[in-house]
Order: sequence, then C-alpha cells, then structure tokens
Amino acid sequence: MGLLNRLSIVIRSKLNRLISSMEDPAEKMDYQYEQLRSELNTVKESITNIVTQRKKLENQVEDLEEQIEKRNRQARKAVEKGDEELAKEALERKKNEMNRMEQLQQEANKLRQREEEALKKKDELKQKINEFKRNKELNKAKLESAEARANVAETVHGVGENTAEDTMKDVEDEIQDLEARADAIEELEDQEEDNVEEKLEQLGTESSIEQEIETIKGEINENGTNTNTENEQSQIENEIDELEKGKKDN
Repeated sequence: MGLLNRLSIVIRSKLNRLISSMEDPAEKMDYQYEQLRSELNTVKESITNIVTQRKKLENQVEDLEEQIEKRNRQARKAVEKGDEELAKEALERKKNEMNRMEQLQQEANKLRQREEEALKKKDELKQKINEFKRNKELNKAKLESAEARANVAETVHGVGENTAEDTMKDVEDEIQDLEARADAIEELEDQEEDNVEEKLEQLGTESSIEQEIETIKGEINENGTNTNTENEQSQIENEIDELEKGKKDN
C-alpha cells in the first residue's frame, strides 16, 4: 500500500474517531438552533406576562385616579352642606387611595423597566438566531461538500477495507500458493518415479544374483563332487559363517 493511501487511512481514522466522539454536526446545529428558538419563545412569554401585570396595575391606577376625583367631589359637597366630619372622612379615604395609587404606580414602573429589558433581550436573541441560522446553513453546505470530497478521495485512493491494491495483493498471494502447491506435487511425482527406478534396478540386481547362483549350481553338478581340500572347505565355511553373521547384524 502506498504512502498516500496509508496517510489517507490515518487521517480518515482520526476523523472517524472525532466524529464518533460527538453528535452528528448537522443534527447538533439543528438542535442548538431549536434551543435558541425555544429560549426566544420563553422570553416572549415572559414579556407577555410582564405586560399583562403592568396593564393590570395601570388599570388599577386609573381606577384610583377616578376614585380620588370622586373623593374630592364628595368632600366639596360635604363642606357645602356644612358637614365637615363627612368631608374629613372623604379626604382621609382620598389620602389612602393616593398612597395606594402611588405604590401601584411604582410597581407598574418596575414592570415597565423589566419589560424593556426583556424586549432588548428578545431583539438580541432574534439577531443571534438569524445569524446562527445563516451560519448553520453555510456550515451545513460546507459539511456536505467536505463529506462529498472525502468520499471522492476515498474512492480515488482506495481508502477502505477492500482497496484495488489489496485485492491485487490477495490475487498475487493466491498465485504464489498455487505455484508452491504445483511445485510440491511435481516434487512428489519425481520422488515416486525415482523410487520406481530404484526398485527396477534392484530387481535387475536380484535377477543377476539368481542367475549367478544358478551358474554355480550348474558348475557343481558338472563336477559331480566337491574337489576342495579340507583347508579350502574350512575357509569357505568360515566365510559363509561371517556372511550370515553380517546378514543378521544388518
């Protein structure tokens, strides 16, 4: 395998480990986008609640303003009738209602300030979401392009388990195995042929010996009797004994 292929495999392996260690990038961006949208909806809901509470307080303030005007009229009429005690009661109630109105107005002002802060946060979130959406679509396009490029590179350079180079290597190994097997069979055939030739030669030797024995027997028969001296006969017997002994040892 070439250096480029090995380098590609190493890089691909590291990328796979990196990708496997986190969520799918596209899905992760979509999830983050939905989280931002959810946060924006929460802020909008909070703004709605703040505005609702503020409106409620402001309506109470308006009611108290009308009630205060009513107390002023009641006090005036009581004075006109000469009932100062009744006028004091009207003015006392007016004072309490004014205090209550001031408190409600302060709470309404606080709610308006919170509302303004929430509206500012909403605008910032909307801007952030729009920017994130643009980047998300751009990064998705880059991701798809990178994946396509990696797939093309993998195909061209044969990165993977079954590359063209690996396949050719397997074929070459198979050829070597077959050639070695053929050599072994031929060697066995040669050995068998040598064994047959050796047996044939041995058979010829044994046939020659048998013929020689028959020749000796013929000579003995022609002579009729054994003409060897006792010394010669004793020497022959000793030689035969040595021959038999050597045969047993073998």
